[in-house]
Amino acid sequence: HVSVSFVSIPGRPLPRGARQLAEHLGCPHIEVDALHWGPNWTPTPLDEFRTRVELATAGDRWTCDGNYRKVRDLTWGRAHTLVWLTTLVPVTKSVGFPS
Repeated sequence: HVSVSFVSIPGRPLPRGARQLAEHLGCPHIEVDALHWGPNWTPTPLDEFRTRVELATAGDRWTCDGNYRKVRDLTWGRAHTLVWLTTLVPVTKSVGFPS
């Protein structure tokens, strides 16, 4: 069972981490924005949006990205792991100390 929800600060684009993890794990990646927005950037009606997310997250193995309060019970509630990205500036990890 591997289901991971990536969340970012509202209005900030998410990095490709969710998609890359899905590729690595060989599982579907769900872009919640794609389920929410219709033609000409019109929002999908709430009932339809929730149904789309419910169907997309029904399996045991997936990653998703997006932070929509109206489906949070589905994405967060079904996720095995939640990755919360709040950094406003790039962070790098260094190994060792400079000489």
